[in-house]
Amino acid sequence: MSVALFLEPTKLDFDKALQYFVVKKLKTESIVSFDRDFDNFNLQRLEPNQII
Repeated sequence: MSVALFLEPTKLDFDKALQYFVVKKLKTESIVSFDRDFDNFNLQRLEPNQII
């Protein structure tokens, strides 16, 4: 599996697609980011101030 496979279907730029790819590869359910582009995907987005 390659990050390139996530570029077109997600419409994300390379950096964001790489982050999304890593989240999926690690089988986690959330990502820590200020970027609201991740709100459109099947994962929970947490902002850094929400992390304890």
